[in-house]
This record gives sequence, C-alpha cells and structure tokens, in this order.
Amino acid sequence: MCRYFFKGVNALQLENNLNSETLWEIYETTFVPEQVVTTGSNYMIGNGYLGYRGTFSDSTASDYVACVVSDTYDNADGVWKELVTAPNGLFTTFDVDGQSIRWGQDLSDGYRRELNVRYGEWTASGRAPGTGVTVRERRIASYDDIHLLASRLTISAERGCTVTVRSGIDGEVWSLNGDHFSTLSPTDDGNALEIAGVTGESGYDVLVRKRTVVTDGSGATVLPGDVKASTSPTRVVQEYSVPMDAGQTLTVDSFVVIYSTNDLRNGSDPWGTSATPRPAVTEVRAAAERTLLQATELGWEQTVTRHRTIWENHWRRMDVEIAGDDAAQLFIRYNLYQNMIATPAHTDHLPIGARGLSCQAYQGAAFWDQEVFNLPVFLYTNPEIARNILIYRYKTLNGARKKARDLGYQGAFYAWISGD
Repeated sequence: MCRYFFKGVNALQLENNLNSETLWEIYETTFVPEQVVTTGSNYMIGNGYLGYRGTFSDSTASDYVACVVSDTYDNADGVWKELVTAPNGLFTTFDVDGQSIRWGQDLSDGYRRELNVRYGEWTASGRAPGTGVTVRERRIASYDDIHLLASRLTISAERGCTVTVRSGIDGEVWSLNGDHFSTLSPTDDGNALEIAGVTGESGYDVLVRKRTVVTDGSGATVLPGDVKASTSPTRVVQEYSVPMDAGQTLTVDSFVVIYSTNDLRNGSDPWGTSATPRPAVTEVRAAAERTLLQATELGWEQTVTRHRTIWENHWRRMDVEIAGDDAAQLFIRYNLYQNMIATPAHTDHLPIGARGLSCQAYQGAAFWDQEVFNLPVFLYTNPEIARNILIYRYKTLNGARKKARDLGYQGAFYAWISGD
C-alpha cells in the first residue's frame, strides 16, 4: 500500500491521507464532510458524454451531487450559458428496521470510498454500527453505451431484519447558476421511472429513465406487486421493503439512461440553422428506452464486462509505466483517466471543457489553449480522437474569422473561450 499526504497539490487537492494499493486506484477511509465539493470531483466517473460526481447514492443537491451532460448548453440566469446538470437517476436511500442509514455518517465501520481508474469504477462500502448491516455500492458510466449509468448496491445482514430501499430519480439538482428547467415531469409509467425536463432558454428536452432490479436474500426478484411508488413535483421513487434473515444479501441493480434532444440531431448543425424540425420528446424517450431495455436484458455483470473491455483497450494504448516512483505512477494514470473522461470522443462538434464534466464551472467551454494540454495524449495514442478535437476547432473557424473582422483584423481571431 502506498500512502501520500497532499496539501495544496492541484493534482488531487486532498488534505487528508490518500491511499493506493495497486497504483490504479485512489481511496479514502475517513469521510470528511467539509471536503464534499473536492471529493465529488476527485472520485467522479464519466465517459465523455456525461460526468457523474463521486458523491453517494443518498446525496442531494446540498451535497453537490450532479450529473453534467455534454451538448446541453443553456442559460439559466441571463448571464452564463453552461452545461445542464440532469436529474439524479442514481438516487437511493435505505432503512433498516425503520432506522435511516446514511453514507458517510452512519456507515463508519470499515468505511472506504474508492475510484478505480483502470476500469472507471466508483465503489463505496461500510458497516453501520448497531444495525448489523454492511453496505457496498459500485457504479460505472458505461463506455459501451455512453448514455448509460449503472450501479449495484448490496446490503448484507448479520441478523434478521427488514430492509427498505427507496430507489428513484431526484430532480432537485445542484446547478451553479440557477435552475435550467422550466418544467419537470416525474412519472412512473409501469415500465420505468422517468423525469423529463425542458430547458428554460433553448426549450429542448433532457430525459432520464431508470429501471431497478431488486433481488432478495433468497435470490428471488422482487415483483412489481410488492413495490410502492410515489411521485412528487421533483422526484419519483419506488420503495422495496424486504425481510431478511441473518447471512442474506439484498441486491439492488439500477440502470439509468440519459438523453437530450440534441443527441438526435443530424450532423452537427445547431437547431434553428437547419430546416430539420427538432425531435419530439417521444423520440427522445424511444431512444432512451432502447438503451434501457438492452442494459436490463444484459444485466449488471455483462454491462460491467463490456465497459471494462473498452477501458482495457484504452489503457493498452495510453498507459505510461514509471518505475521507482509510485507517486508519479499514480498521478499520471489519474490524469490520463481524467483526460479521457473529459473528452467528447463520440463527436467532433464539442470541446473539451476546462473543468471537464466534473461540474458547471467554466460553463463546459474550452479555452483558446485547451489543446496544448489535452491533444498530445490522443495524437500519440488515438489519432481518431485527436482528429475530432481538431475538427471541432475547424468548425469554429467562421466564428473566428467574424471576430477578426469585427475587431478590424484580417484572418482568424479565435475565441478566448468557446462552447458548441
């Protein structure tokens, strides 16, 4: 095991001990509430389409939970156009015999939160003293289908008890410069949970659909007839109450799919510059349901296997091995991971944001010198991604020429910061 003490180091900005056993992961064994902003970024997962902060499943807007989605530029406060934070599809809480159990404060025995950069997996675990339950959660932002978030929550009982799990979508999200949704529509259509939001400035749809599969301690799937559903103006939740015997484990698999109207546009022309009408929310829902159906049919294990295979291919191309300096080895892998998940490799009309997809700071925009930092790794390891990064700049060339003309110059004057 390697242990480092960082204070004021930009690489990870942790003020407590940072541990690594394999030089492929970082983890903490003490939860520090004052660091929720920093650790939310440090332990995040992502895939270039979305970034999900490394918060806990029961976290809410006050804990800076956020899922930042690419290609969703919108203005909420009349000043800043930024990426939207989507409703939180991984929202899950649980009780044991009516006693609420919270991550961080209650699951203190053997507590551990980990980010494995080799496979892009977030894990948290701990035991709640006095309750007789041990809890573990794993999650990924899939690279097999970039619209998919998946998690597996397991609750193991040391004694007979009743575990109540509430799994749903929370529409109250952390947003840096105001609420981006003019309307939110939470629903349980009997097939999946959903929150559909319409952005206030641009009026396009951001849709989150979720399906949960709960397996009780005997290995049987909890049937829909045993599930209670509740809907409020900003939240839709399904409640599972499951009696458990000593030694049994309850498993909760969540599959969450996120789509926006902009994901369905043809080519890279913004809406309004083409005669093509904007897709209706029904088309967005149909695309989301196709991904959700495939994920639930595959199941958790196969979903993770496909995701891991893609990460293994990434690392075959880009891993850098450093002998004799564990700190440098850990840092370079961590930074390669962050560069990968910040890059919208799936398209050539979006930038690599200065803050990636970790939050809305810098509005999801690229600065004029962004490629100095992000391009070289792809130029030498994945030229196709490097080409997309350069094409993005080419597609802003007309704007750069206009800026030069407006300022009385010839040629092209590239923007200090640029978005879509």
